[in-house]
Amino acid sequence: MYNNRYLSDKHKHYRKRRIRNRLIAGGAILLIAAGFSVGIYFSIKTLTTGSKGLINKSATSASASAFASASAEFATPSLSASATATLKEAETLAPSETTTATPGPTPTPKPSYPVGLIINKPGMTISDRFIPPQGFERADAAKGSYVSWLRALKLKPDGTIAKLWNGAAKNNNAYAAVLDMNIGTNNLQLGAETAIRLNAEYKFNAGKNEAIVYHFVSGFSFSWDKWRQGGRVTVKGSMVNWSNTTKADSSAKALQEFLQTQFNYTNTHSITVYDLVSVKPEDAQPGDLFVNYNGAVAVIADIAINASSGEKCLLLVSGFTPAQQPQVFNNLGNAAISPWFQAPKAPSGELKTSEFTYDWKQLMRFKR
Repeated sequence: MYNNRYLSDKHKHYRKRRIRNRLIAGGAILLIAAGFSVGIYFSIKTLTTGSKGLINKSATSASASAFASASAEFATPSLSASATATLKEAETLAPSETTTATPGPTPTPKPSYPVGLIINKPGMTISDRFIPPQGFERADAAKGSYVSWLRALKLKPDGTIAKLWNGAAKNNNAYAAVLDMNIGTNNLQLGAETAIRLNAEYKFNAGKNEAIVYHFVSGFSFSWDKWRQGGRVTVKGSMVNWSNTTKADSSAKALQEFLQTQFNYTNTHSITVYDLVSVKPEDAQPGDLFVNYNGAVAVIADIAINASSGEKCLLLVSGFTPAQQPQVFNNLGNAAISPWFQAPKAPSGELKTSEFTYDWKQLMRFKR
């Protein structure tokens, strides 16, 4: 019994010692594993960020060295003095995550409208609304010129229905746009009168008051310069005379009063005989007029040129009978480029619009 008890206690003693040794060994393994984990963490972070401070920490270096002996795959190589200097230089030159790379060439801005577009509906002027057909370009226009003024003519919003002098709507598809122009409530501003008004308003805005001179049917010279200084006309039969009956007034309103008087005593025949000169078709420019044998008048509002072929494309504006808001003609004969009208380098023959037919021999220009 004694021996058995003794052996039993001894056995217990050995068992406890084995358990204790195992616990010590297990703790050591855990500590080593923890050291390896720390080494792995700092080694990977060092490789990712290139952090000099983490590399030089003694504890991390020790853990990394210990881990290197166990696994070469994750080892952090030791750095020589030259390698450290190279690393510092690389850290200085390497861009941070927030550094913006040097931009390349600035791309050419794209037009605000698709290539091939003819009518830019949001445009509110002649030049903004109507894009030249492909291959054609507007020629340069001097600032303050009649050409640049015509291109800047204001338009009603796209789709606006033209109105006659009495408020009635014009119901056809003969026009591509309506000019933003108040023609009043009388039946006076027809085709020839619209051409005179455009010419006069340009000269008024350009300060060319002395050039605003047109003629009555009788041949009487009707001058804005005299009118704005207070002059008025008296008409008795075919006799017309000036008299100073009112105070001077050079306002835009006074100009419209002057034009209304002009419209009362003018027509296509009078401006053709007294105020216009013939122009060679190849010399056509914005502001020139087509005057047909029936008295219809169309103003060339703009021209685009094909530099290779010398061909031209024209935009035409006209007033009508009865009086109505001036409009930009549609080209029903060539819908692909409408409202532009294409002409050869040396145009001749007829020019057919949506409402009238003209002849290039009938091209004219104001004398002043």
